[in-house]
Amino acid sequence: MEKKWFGIKVFIGYEQKVIDSLKTQIKKEKMENFISEIFLPNVEEYTYVRNVLKVKERYLYPGYIFVKMDDTNETVFFVRGIQYVTGYAGITSMKEKPSPMDEEEIDRMKEECQKIDICLNIGDKVTVVDHELYEGQDLKIFSIDTKNQTVELELKSLFGDDERTELFEFNQIKKVSKK
Repeated sequence: MEKKWFGIKVFIGYEQKVIDSLKTQIKKEKMENFISEIFLPNVEEYTYVRNVLKVKERYLYPGYIFVKMDDTNETVFFVRGIQYVTGYAGITSMKEKPSPMDEEEIDRMKEECQKIDICLNIGDKVTVVDHELYEGQDLKIFSIDTKNQTVELELKSLFGDDERTELFEFNQIKKVSKK
Protein backbone atom coordinates (compact mmCIF):
# COMPACT_ATOMS: atom_id res chain seq x y z
CA MET A 1 0.00 0.00 0.00
CA GLU A 2 1.30 3.45 -0.93
CA LYS A 3 1.76 5.79 1.99
CA LYS A 4 0.02 9.19 1.89
CA TRP A 5 0.45 12.45 3.78
CA PHE A 6 -2.14 13.56 6.34
CA GLY A 7 -2.44 16.83 8.25
CA ILE A 8 -2.84 16.20 11.98
CA LYS A 9 -4.37 18.88 14.24
CA VAL A 10 -2.69 19.18 17.65
CA PHE A 11 -2.78 21.59 20.59
CA ILE A 12 -0.78 24.70 19.71
CA GLY A 13 2.54 24.58 21.52
CA TYR A 14 2.47 20.78 21.81
CA GLU A 15 3.65 19.97 18.28
CA GLN A 16 7.05 18.61 19.33
CA LYS A 17 5.55 16.75 22.29
CA VAL A 18 3.09 15.00 19.95
CA ILE A 19 5.93 14.06 17.57
CA ASP A 20 7.97 12.60 20.44
CA SER A 21 4.95 10.63 21.74
CA LEU A 22 4.10 9.44 18.26
CA LYS A 23 7.66 8.17 17.64
CA THR A 24 7.67 6.38 21.00
CA GLN A 25 4.30 4.72 20.34
CA ILE A 26 5.30 3.74 16.78
CA LYS A 27 8.29 1.82 18.18
CA LYS A 28 6.31 0.37 21.08
CA GLU A 29 3.44 -0.83 18.88
CA LYS A 30 5.78 -1.87 16.00
CA MET A 31 4.04 0.45 13.50
CA GLU A 32 7.22 1.38 11.56
CA ASN A 33 5.89 -0.36 8.43
CA PHE A 34 2.68 1.70 8.48
CA ILE A 35 3.95 5.18 9.43
CA SER A 36 7.11 6.23 7.61
CA GLU A 37 7.61 9.97 8.15
CA ILE A 38 6.62 12.82 10.47
CA PHE A 39 7.09 16.42 9.34
CA LEU A 40 6.84 19.67 11.32
CA PRO A 41 7.34 22.65 8.98
CA ASN A 42 9.51 25.29 10.65
CA VAL A 43 12.02 28.00 9.77
CA GLU A 44 14.92 29.50 11.65
CA GLU A 45 14.45 33.16 12.46
CA TYR A 46 17.21 35.46 13.52
CA THR A 47 15.78 38.18 15.74
CA TYR A 48 17.18 40.64 18.20
CA VAL A 49 16.38 40.04 21.85
CA ARG A 50 17.76 42.79 24.10
CA ASN A 51 20.11 43.87 21.29
CA VAL A 52 21.56 40.35 20.87
CA LEU A 53 20.89 38.35 17.70
CA LYS A 54 19.22 35.05 18.62
CA VAL A 55 18.18 32.07 16.52
CA LYS A 56 14.59 31.04 17.08
CA GLU A 57 12.56 28.26 15.51
CA ARG A 58 9.16 29.36 14.17
CA TYR A 59 6.49 26.87 13.12
CA LEU A 60 4.93 27.69 9.76
CA TYR A 61 1.64 26.00 10.67
CA PRO A 62 1.13 26.19 14.45
CA GLY A 63 -1.16 23.43 15.66
CA TYR A 64 -0.38 21.04 12.78
CA ILE A 65 2.04 18.24 12.08
CA PHE A 66 2.13 16.09 8.95
CA VAL A 67 2.40 12.30 8.91
CA LYS A 68 3.09 9.98 5.98
CA MET A 69 1.28 6.72 6.62
CA ASP A 70 -0.87 3.95 5.19
CA ASP A 71 -4.45 5.03 4.63
CA THR A 72 -6.05 2.41 6.89
CA ASN A 73 -8.50 2.61 9.77
CA GLU A 74 -5.83 1.15 12.05
CA THR A 75 -3.29 3.95 11.38
CA VAL A 76 -5.95 6.69 11.41
CA PHE A 77 -7.13 5.63 14.87
CA PHE A 78 -3.58 4.98 16.09
CA VAL A 79 -2.52 8.59 15.37
CA ARG A 80 -5.81 10.01 16.65
CA GLY A 81 -5.18 8.22 19.97
CA ILE A 82 -1.94 10.09 20.72
CA GLN A 83 -2.25 12.60 23.57
CA TYR A 84 -2.78 16.25 22.42
CA VAL A 85 -3.97 15.19 18.94
CA THR A 86 -7.36 16.78 18.28
CA GLY A 87 -8.11 15.32 14.85
CA TYR A 88 -7.26 15.52 11.19
CA ALA A 89 -7.10 18.57 8.94
CA GLY A 90 -10.18 19.00 6.79
CA ILE A 91 -12.65 16.98 8.85
CA THR A 92 -15.08 18.19 11.47
CA SER A 93 -16.38 14.91 12.85
CA MET A 94 -14.54 11.92 14.29
CA LYS A 95 -16.81 9.73 12.11
CA GLU A 96 -15.37 11.17 8.89
CA LYS A 97 -12.40 9.53 7.19
CA PRO A 98 -9.55 12.02 6.66
CA SER A 99 -8.47 12.88 3.13
CA PRO A 100 -4.81 12.59 2.19
CA MET A 101 -2.85 15.66 1.09
CA ASP A 102 -1.18 16.16 -2.27
CA GLU A 103 2.51 15.24 -2.32
CA GLU A 104 3.19 18.58 -4.10
CA GLU A 105 1.74 20.47 -1.13
CA ILE A 106 4.18 18.77 1.25
CA ASP A 107 7.06 19.41 -1.19
CA ARG A 108 6.11 23.12 -1.22
CA MET A 109 6.13 23.17 2.60
CA LYS A 110 9.56 21.50 2.67
CA GLU A 111 10.84 24.11 0.23
CA GLU A 112 9.46 26.88 2.43
CA CYS A 113 11.37 25.41 5.39
CA GLN A 114 14.67 25.96 3.57
CA LYS A 115 14.25 29.72 3.94
CA ILE A 116 15.77 31.61 6.83
CA ASP A 117 14.25 34.81 8.18
CA ILE A 118 16.57 37.46 9.51
CA CYS A 119 15.80 40.94 10.71
CA LEU A 120 18.89 42.45 9.07
CA ASN A 121 19.03 44.08 5.67
CA ILE A 122 21.84 45.27 3.45
CA GLY A 123 22.46 48.92 4.29
CA ASP A 124 21.38 48.60 7.96
CA LYS A 125 23.69 50.09 10.56
CA VAL A 126 25.00 47.73 13.24
CA THR A 127 27.30 48.18 16.23
CA VAL A 128 30.28 45.86 16.59
CA VAL A 129 30.13 44.36 20.10
CA ASP A 130 32.95 41.81 20.01
CA HIS A 131 36.06 42.66 18.00
CA GLU A 132 39.46 43.90 19.18
CA LEU A 133 39.76 46.64 16.52
CA TYR A 134 36.21 47.67 15.67
CA GLU A 135 34.32 47.20 18.96
CA GLY A 136 31.85 50.02 19.59
CA GLN A 137 31.86 51.28 15.98
CA ASP A 138 28.67 51.69 13.98
CA LEU A 139 29.14 50.16 10.53
CA LYS A 140 26.90 49.52 7.54
CA ILE A 141 26.00 46.01 6.29
CA PHE A 142 27.41 45.28 2.83
CA SER A 143 26.26 41.63 2.51
CA ILE A 144 24.61 38.88 4.59
CA ASP A 145 25.43 35.14 4.55
CA THR A 146 22.73 33.34 6.56
CA LYS A 147 24.20 29.90 5.86
CA ASN A 148 27.50 30.75 7.57
CA GLN A 149 25.87 33.25 9.97
CA THR A 150 28.14 36.10 8.90
CA VAL A 151 27.78 39.66 7.65
CA GLU A 152 30.20 41.70 5.62
CA LEU A 153 30.52 45.24 6.98
CA GLU A 154 31.81 48.33 5.20
CA LEU A 155 34.91 49.79 6.84
CA LYS A 156 36.23 53.29 6.20
CA SER A 157 39.71 54.51 6.93
CA LEU A 158 40.31 57.52 9.14
CA PHE A 159 41.05 59.63 6.07
CA GLY A 160 38.00 58.44 4.11
CA ASP A 161 39.96 57.50 1.01
CA ASP A 162 39.99 53.73 1.49
CA GLU A 163 36.77 51.70 1.65
CA ARG A 164 36.91 47.96 2.24
CA THR A 165 34.82 45.23 3.89
CA GLU A 166 35.42 42.71 6.64
CA LEU A 167 33.52 39.59 7.72
CA PHE A 168 31.85 39.45 11.15
CA GLU A 169 29.78 36.70 12.77
CA PHE A 170 26.18 37.39 13.80
CA ASN A 171 27.13 37.23 17.50
CA GLN A 172 29.73 39.99 17.02
CA ILE A 173 27.18 42.65 16.06
CA LYS A 174 23.97 44.20 17.27
CA LYS A 175 21.48 46.29 15.37
CA VAL A 176 21.64 50.03 15.98
CA SER A 177 18.39 51.00 17.64
CA LYS A 178 16.61 53.87 15.90
CA LYS A 179 15.98 56.84 18.14
